[in-house]
Amino acid sequence: FVLTMLLLMGTGHFGGSLTHGEDYLSYYLNREEDTTPKIANLEDAVVFRDLIRPVTDKKCVSCHNTSKTKGDLQLHTIEAIQKGGKNGAILATGKPGDSHIFQRVTLPAEDDKHMPPDGKEPLTQMEKAFLEWWIASGASFEDSVKNLPKTEDIEALLNEFANSLTKDVNPVFKASVDEVDPETIAEIG
Repeated sequence: FVLTMLLLMGTGHFGGSLTHGEDYLSYYLNREEDTTPKIANLEDAVVFRDLIRPVTDKKCVSCHNTSKTKGDLQLHTIEAIQKGGKNGAILATGKPGDSHIFQRVTLPAEDDKHMPPDGKEPLTQMEKAFLEWWIASGASFEDSVKNLPKTEDIEALLNEFANSLTKDVNPVFKASVDEVDPETIAEIG
């Protein structure tokens, strides 16, 4: 029984390492607290940090990080993104169509080079549009939404995104409630 349990634990661990990366058990333990501020005003949001980075962290970094570098590409830091991978730079500033990262996420799903690969959650149309807009606007890592030129389509998507931010907040937490009288609490307790 003990031998079977040890073999089962070893197999599970190595299988998890193979599919999720070597640090899958300790990733959140070793990770610094997320200090990204919540978006209070979308116009002041930094495009890369608040619109692009969350997408790459969720949908790309699991395969492109320090322990798992498919195509010699890492996407976990700004420096790694700027460096690119085995095919060179992934960003062609001002030219989304020439940017490898944008090309890969917009390929047909059945294409072998489409990213993310089968079994992983693909980018939404909104995420692709924001990526294209960011690259077309110069792929700055510091510019805020208000500093970048916007088309009507991007304005509409930004409004949709802003509306989704307020929907995530439970209305119970927004409600203003008067303090309960201590006598009422005593009667209940």
